[in-house]
Amino acid sequence: MWEPHPPIVRHGVTLTSREAWLHLFHKEWVRLTEGLVDDESVLEVAAELYEKEGERDPIEVALELFGPGR
Repeated sequence: MWEPHPPIVRHGVTLTSREAWLHLFHKEWVRLTEGLVDDESVLEVAAELYEKEGERDPIEVALELFGPGR
């Protein structure tokens, strides 16, 4: 399973692998769309993708799906 290196800590709490994957996927999607995204929808998509792509780097997954030229 994919693991963030270094671990991601938010508000003094270390995120689980799943939480970190969702966080990084969301962050990359926001970057790719220049902030024009519905956070709730992105997190729903991210949760579905995690089930299929959770072993891969979330940033790579976001780039493949929504990167330039897509």
